[in-house]
Amino acid sequence: MSKIKIQSIISQTKNQIQARFKNQTSSVRGPIGHLSDGTPKYRFKDGIRKIIELTQSINERPVFIAVWGHAHAGKTHLAYNLTNEFEKFGLLSTGCATINGSLRITAEMDFCLLQCSGYRDLSLDSHRGDKPYYFGTNYIYLVKQAGKQVHINVFIYNPRFHRKISGKYDLVIENPDSTIKKLPK
Repeated sequence: MSKIKIQSIISQTKNQIQARFKNQTSSVRGPIGHLSDGTPKYRFKDGIRKIIELTQSINERPVFIAVWGHAHAGKTHLAYNLTNEFEKFGLLSTGCATINGSLRITAEMDFCLLQCSGYRDLSLDSHRGDKPYYFGTNYIYLVKQAGKQVHINVFIYNPRFHRKISGKYDLVIENPDSTIKKLPK
């Protein structure tokens, strides 16, 4: 098969993926509310669709998506569902791994999901400082150290467990169905 034919097939495939992406996000319902700073708040499934919609305007790959939230809010569940949605479109999505304190980013990655515990502390986005930081903030530090940026910051919470939302996010997802995980025996 000639190189030109292969490039044509790749181009057609990318166009098909973009068209399927566009169809997927056309079903996004509006937010269920807004925080006091104007950040939109979505139900779980609509939040996933909104994240997919936001990724369409980002040309850089991989797209870094930080999922913030407290324990039992649904961070892992959201990351799992996002990964499944991306895979439906033939896109590679993964959690970023650290090797010897540096971020492992591969050329094949389309999306990188960072699970971050707690709230997004803007003072820690640029440096570690002397403030305490959560494990997730260490990921953010490594992304910046690699010369990259986090493209989308999402906060997920269960309104039954968590009332206060601090930090600046692109969107917030309300997840009333999350449960407290049982500890292994």
